[in-house]
Amino acid sequence: KLGVTFDGIDTSVAPNKQLISLTEGYSAVGLGRFGDAGSLMVSSLITSAVKSVRVTKTGYSGLMLPPLEDNGLAKMAMETYDIRDLLLYSAVCGVGLDTVPIPGDTPNHKMACLYLDCCALAHRLDKPLSAR
Repeated sequence: KLGVTFDGIDTSVAPNKQLISLTEGYSAVGLGRFGDAGSLMVSSLITSAVKSVRVTKTGYSGLMLPPLEDNGLAKMAMETYDIRDLLLYSAVCGVGLDTVPIPGDTPNHKMACLYLDCCALAHRLDKPLSAR
């Protein structure tokens, strides 16, 4: 009736500041805090669950771990994880590096190398990864 085509649903798990932090979900699994050993496995489990939802999917339809959009991730930044950990988790998630803060005095060559690492991972895994 509306002339709108249904292309699917983005089933991504993404933070909502009015709800609990994604970090609380990681802790609830019982393997420690987000960033501890086992976080890659929890990320993989969440992504598998999201991918198994039986609907037509669009978008990333994966796990998003954006520190600037999740209070728990923001509080734990540099305590239990760093930007390279987030890049590692993106191997089993759907997004890459999403809203990750970096110091303003970070040298350009370090930023370029981080982008190259993200590109290498995206190419090797044959999946899109973003960096913002």
